Amino acid sequence: MDKSYLERLLDDALGALSPLLEDETVREVMVNAPDDVWIERGGKLEAAGVSCSAGAGRTMIQVLLALSGRAAQHFGEGLLLDTAWRDWRLSAVLPPVAVRGPALCFRKHGSTVFPLASFLAQGTTKGSDDGIRQDGATWPQRLVQWVRTGRNILVCGATGAGKTALLNALIGLIPATQRLVVIEDTRELLVRQANYVTFEANPACQVTLRDLLRQALRFRPDRLVVGEVRGAEAFDLVQAMNTGHRGCLGTLHANHAEDALHRLAQLVLQAGMGWSEEAVARQIARTVHGVVHVERLHGKRRIRDLQQLEGYENGRYRMS
Repeated sequence: MDKSYLERLLDDALGALSPLLEDETVREVMVNAPDDVWIERGGKLEAAGVSCSAGAGRTMIQVLLALSGRAAQHFGEGLLLDTAWRDWRLSAVLPPVAVRGPALCFRKHGSTVFPLASFLAQGTTKGSDDGIRQDGATWPQRLVQWVRTGRNILVCGATGAGKTALLNALIGLIPATQRLVVIEDTRELLVRQANYVTFEANPACQVTLRDLLRQALRFRPDRLVVGEVRGAEAFDLVQAMNTGHRGCLGTLHANHAEDALHRLAQLVLQAGMGWSEEAVARQIARTVHGVVHVERLHGKRRIRDLQQLEGYENGRYRMS
């Protein structure tokens, strides 16, 4: 089907959502049901006061599926889609899986790389009541040093906490003389270095993040950047970090720094290589140098914790 025809069809289906998607102050647009649309603006949720009919929602999902060229998961008539479109990342679910009608969530890709300083909370000093453990006057410099000297760093946090935004900031600290290979499940990262190549997984072509990580090692990377570690590709990432590929950066979902390491170990075990959990943990302790925990509080994204990994003993990671 002609692409221009599909785009016109999409414009018609978007209807009342178009002004919201064009509004620079809107970060997310969420369609819960035909008469239930919400937006995030300034870090806060508010009702949008517009409608999106079930027919329009279904048309949007099907057209975006065709335009993206990505595969979707089908469950009977239900459909789950996760794709990129223009400056947005779209997740969508069709009935009967979505009980109230077609459900969509548009999340805007960041168009700005925020400096590291923008992730620092006011008054984050050692011993403060909010749990920040590092001295606010010195630990940002340590994080900068980690990136510039090629430490392997994980960024963890909840959905929407700012992991991708912080990863963009860390990428900006990498020396301009180095070559980056960037791997993502869905394109979101902003890379300003002159010498880089970026790969995106494509289920429709049966290309996974694990396939891309293996291919990336043949592209002479000085740095490997993985947008989000979520499956068995964790094994290949840990192996890469353990075989001379220093300065790797990646994100994963976790509630705090130590939890991120346990989650990474579980993802490595999913690769089914026959390693024991303790062997995996010891490998991680030798290869990951630091974990940064980022969170959103009162609509602001900030670094909550910075932990240096120093080993693994008696079933626990040693961190400082």
